[in-house]
Amino acid sequence: MKENPKVLCNYTFKKLAKMWLNQITMLNYSPIAIKSYKCNLKNWILPELGNCKIQSITPFMINNYLCKLKIMESRFSRQKDHRLSLGSFKKIYTTIKTILSYAYRNDLIKSNPCTKIKLNYSMEPNKSLHYWDSATYEKVTKLLKKEKNTDNALVIEFAVKTRFTS
Repeated sequence: MKENPKVLCNYTFKKLAKMWLNQITMLNYSPIAIKSYKCNLKNWILPELGNCKIQSITPFMINNYLCKLKIMESRFSRQKDHRLSLGSFKKIYTTIKTILSYAYRNDLIKSNPCTKIKLNYSMEPNKSLHYWDSATYEKVTKLLKKEKNTDNALVIEFAVKTRFTS
């Protein structure tokens, strides 16, 4: 039974991941691999992308998330300097890319946003970057709403949003 394409557009990444787990991984992968996928989804991917509609996921969103991953601390104290390992980073990205490829192959999205990402596997964060804290971000966005020149407001808003981490 084929579903209505309009309904498919409303799938969240979480729902898509569940479908992928049930239809692909459960049939083709070992129990250890399935456990690894579930763990990465639960701990890393779904908290960030789970509620996003698959149609609205962009390369920009994924790239921002990958940048956040590089500076996030590992949940395992035995990890060297408590950073997420390169192997974990690659597995998380590969899981996202594979799930979105599944959506693309099933005509749920027009293109896989991961195909437009040039991945930098260096795990060293750029120390020269400055990120806004949430309080400063809120102040700036409130001031931008009062800005009369919308061209300037758009440029500033873009700059602020690309430097914000929660």
